Amino acid sequence: MEDPNESIELENDNFLIYKLEKDHHVTVAKPTNGLTMKHHAEEIQRLKEMKYRN
Repeated sequence: MEDPNESIELENDNFLIYKLEKDHHVTVAKPTNGLTMKHHAEEIQRLKEMKYRN
């Protein structure tokens, strides 16, 4: 477990890090580091493939 009093660098490929942004009345989670962007793109691709298989 990580120390709750510590902070982590955003350019860190050990954690999926999202930045929460307000877009009108909706909160949007945006990927902020390379690992998260890669994971996000892979998940979108996986979901698209699942959609086309069904």
